[in-house]
Amino acid sequence: MYRLVLFYLCLFNFCFSLYASKTIVKGKITDSESGEPLPFVNIVFDNTTIGTVSDTAGVYHLSTIQSVDSIRFIALGYHPESFKVHLGENKRIDVTLIPSTIALDEVIARPDNSRAKRLVKRVVENKSRNNPENHDSYSYRRYTQWKYRINNVPARMRQKSIFNNKEDIFGYAADSSRFMPVFSSEQVVFNEYQRNPLLYKSTIEAEKSSGPSLLEETEVSGFTASMEYGFNFYANSIEIMGHNFISPLANNGSFYYNYYLLDSIDLKKSTHYVLRFTPRRKGDNVFTGKMTIEDNRFSVVEITAELTNTEHLNFIRKFNIHSVYQLLSDSIPFFSSSELTTVIDYMPVEFKKNQQRIELLAENAIHFTDVEVNKERNVELSHRRLSYELVSRITIKREIPAIGNLFVQRSLQKKRRILINR
Repeated sequence: MYRLVLFYLCLFNFCFSLYASKTIVKGKITDSESGEPLPFVNIVFDNTTIGTVSDTAGVYHLSTIQSVDSIRFIALGYHPESFKVHLGENKRIDVTLIPSTIALDEVIARPDNSRAKRLVKRVVENKSRNNPENHDSYSYRRYTQWKYRINNVPARMRQKSIFNNKEDIFGYAADSSRFMPVFSSEQVVFNEYQRNPLLYKSTIEAEKSSGPSLLEETEVSGFTASMEYGFNFYANSIEIMGHNFISPLANNGSFYYNYYLLDSIDLKKSTHYVLRFTPRRKGDNVFTGKMTIEDNRFSVVEITAELTNTEHLNFIRKFNIHSVYQLLSDSIPFFSSSELTTVIDYMPVEFKKNQQRIELLAENAIHFTDVEVNKERNVELSHRRLSYELVSRITIKREIPAIGNLFVQRSLQKKRRILINR
């Protein structure tokens, strides 16, 4: 019995000595500037692996029976703090940490255009099979519309006697300036083409025009004729009024353009990539704009381009193109539609130098339907010695409102879809 009592006394003394030598530190950690509690601060006894972190209220509790002499508080973005402690003490230490300012060298961020270059390279590699003009034969029905209007019509011109009681012919532009429509035309043509032997036939099915013939004796009529067949960006260069402009899809396009990847859109059957292209140098005959590429055939879905240099084009101050391509049977690229907007700084009327310069706005829209490629039947011309023939089925000029309305509806649908995608 005596030995048992002695054993419990020794055990009690040993446990008491352990508790008496236990070091306990607790407290709260806050920001020295805001006074807000700091969570997730690292707290460790120096020269040990014993540590903890503060909770969401900044409160901590740390203890050890090892021999320690200091405790350290470390947090990202703050200066560390250290305090002395003594073995066996139970101590409260409330800590305020001071935010630290980290000075960094200047960092210049540059866009990575390597992926965009690779995409353009794949498009160039597949141009021969995707270029609609490379098919052995094709036919399509083309609707073409031209509209001309005079912008910035001054009040003095509207008040001329020739316009008496005709104020309703002047419209309002978005900037509240007045404009006057002067000419418009519509035409439906069925075109047939084959490469071997080379045969080409155009059949005019309908046409209509309205407005005075004032423009026919000016350079503007030649401008209209040169733009009649639209634009093909798969070509290495695009001819505009006798001058060649480098296409962003030219074989050596990277010498003239910078390419940047703006966005990617995952669809059911492919991914569409939106790229921006800009000139590498000033003064080159090039474009600036955006294009969308699909990754199944690496063909162009649509492209919007603006001329950056119009110095060589007489009277042309602005020139914008928007071309859309379609996939026939989900696999064969072909033209779908194009829109051209250009500002012509020329009028067949002289103005005083102190008068506001009047400009001519020309808008062109082209839409392709009933497309067939690689037809087995040959193009039939009226004589075997002909290689090209223009045929008109029109006996009298007639209106074509149904076709025009169809084009307008489809154009609005396309614009609405483009806006949603963006």
